[in-house]
Formats: sequence, structure tokens, C-alpha cells
Amino acid sequence: FRHTYAILGDWSACAGAGCAPVAVRVAKTGKGDLRWSVWDVLEMDCTDGVSLAGFIERFELKVGLACSAISHGASLVYADFMNRAKIEDRLRSRLLDALKLGPEATHATLSVGACDENDDDVEIPDVRVRFR
Repeated sequence: FRHTYAILGDWSACAGAGCAPVAVRVAKTGKGDLRWSVWDVLEMDCTDGVSLAGFIERFELKVGLACSAISHGASLVYADFMNRAKIEDRLRSRLLDALKLGPEATHATLSVGACDENDDDVEIPDVRVRFR
């Protein structure tokens, strides 16, 4: 594709060179190949008030990768290396409460660290969670 524009105040036009298509990344998962580009986002519906542990379970079923860490903004919400006794309450709480969002929140964007069956890190796009 070529990028072309015209300057309305002048009788000139400019055409730019074509740009290469965006590369698509591929991750091998238990559910097959997961393909995405830089702009993709994984969508998950959590309108039923699922807990953090329930979200992790749904993520693993939908994507086919094990969840190793979840962060929202600058805060680390879950990591598999955290002390289990310390995060047990957080795993049982609703996802909305674990993220410390108010009841008016409708969406949240999470960064999820994932591992495949060989325990290798897999880079995946952000996960957009819908609450309502």
C-alpha cells in the first residue's frame, strides 16, 4: 500500500513508499497455534464475578498456556512464585476486588505471563477483561 496525501493550500501531492506488513507472531499452545500481531488483544468475558483463581483457570482453558504472572498497571496481582499463604485470600476474591477497581469499572487490561508445557515463557498480547 502507498501512503498518499494532498496539501489543500498548495497544488502539490506527495506519495510515500509502501510499508511492509506487520509481522504476525505465532505461539505453540495446547490448543493449537496462537497467532497475533502487535495490535491484538485477547478478550475475556468475566461478567459473572469470577474469582482470580477462576480467571486463571479460564485463561488456561481458553489459551492453552499456564498462567505464571498477572499484572495490572504497575502492580503485580499474581505470580506463581509468591507465597501461597499470602495470596490465598487474593485468589479467592473476585477479580474486580483483586485488581482494586471500583464497582463502576467495566474493563481492565492485564499483562499475563504465560508458559507452555515445557515451562518456556511465551510472549502473548495483553488480555482485556470485561466485567459488565
